[in-house]
Amino acid sequence: MDPGPLADRGPAPHPRRNYGEDASQARTASGPRAMAALRNLAIGALKIAGHPNIAAATRQHARDATRTMATLGRTPP
Repeated sequence: MDPGPLADRGPAPHPRRNYGEDASQARTASGPRAMAALRNLAIGALKIAGHPNIAAATRQHARDATRTMATLGRTPP
């Protein structure tokens, strides 16, 4: 059987899973829409703050809550 032109494509790319959407328990009603809005809000805030690499910025902010507060223009309590 000849695989034809599809043989040279290589493996399929993996979907983006930076925010753990697959592990989320919010799967009904407006939960998915609210989670998408929060994710987009976080990405937008990081872009406005000037982070060129959103994945790296997300990891940095996850490690240190004071960094997140500073990005949002707040001082930690």
